[in-house]
Amino acid sequence: MYTFFAIITSGIVSTLIRVLPVSLIQKPIQNKFLKSFLYYVPFVTLSVMTFPSILHATDSVFTGIMAFILGIILSFMNMGLFIVAVCLCAFVLIFEFFFPVENASITINALTQADFKILDFIQIHFRTPFFDIFFKFFTMLGNLGIFWILCALLLLIFKKYRKTAIFAICSMLLAFIVFQGILKPLIGRERPFIQNPDFIQIIKPPFSSSFPSGHSAIAFAFTASLFLSKTKLWISALVISLFIAFSRIYLYVHFPSDVISGILVGILCAVLVFLLMRKITGKKK
Repeated sequence: MYTFFAIITSGIVSTLIRVLPVSLIQKPIQNKFLKSFLYYVPFVTLSVMTFPSILHATDSVFTGIMAFILGIILSFMNMGLFIVAVCLCAFVLIFEFFFPVENASITINALTQADFKILDFIQIHFRTPFFDIFFKFFTMLGNLGIFWILCALLLLIFKKYRKTAIFAICSMLLAFIVFQGILKPLIGRERPFIQNPDFIQIIKPPFSSSFPSGHSAIAFAFTASLFLSKTKLWISALVISLFIAFSRIYLYVHFPSDVISGILVGILCAVLVFLLMRKITGKKK
């Protein structure tokens, strides 16, 4: 029933999104951005409606996420729909045969234990009053991505960096949708200070899920955007991003694996936006 509803709705949206502009404009559309928008909207609509089913169709959400990432990579390699579908089905069957749900649970528990060892090592050997203040500052700098948004808006003022700023904003927006709208509620990992209630917090405890780190995702989406735009400012952004990412571990609000995953999410989102923008503008290099 859900699939039937998804197909009907996507068909209606696809028709309206194509018919209305033609009916209203009454002349051929020349703008490349608008033409690309009209072309991709039906596919995006169908993807949004079927995405939850893609992740939950497998025995493990992790397998669904891995298959989804593989599908994106194969699609950008210009593989046909049939080849992509066959490859993903084969991947899921093989992965879940060798790594069933029971083994996945054992792996997650082992990862959490390793995370706690790193967290405890940092608290024992690096915790000082100076670092408390230092990393509190950097974690506040990354709150809600406001610092990075202001940086992007500042870049918009200068014509030289205008495209880079738009690129960075799109990358951060995509990263936010991925970690806040999809991964955090889907995985629902408890934060380290919740799993270890004996730890005394020195900042206001975050209320959202732990995996992945949103601070890290936004910071590295911005930094990767500058890097891919070949802007020298990426070096400064990288230094600040690393301090922000480590501050989440130091302050015991994220596991190291959360931060690493957040970094990968941010970079991946920037790469996806970069490839999409290059495809829309028709640039090869």
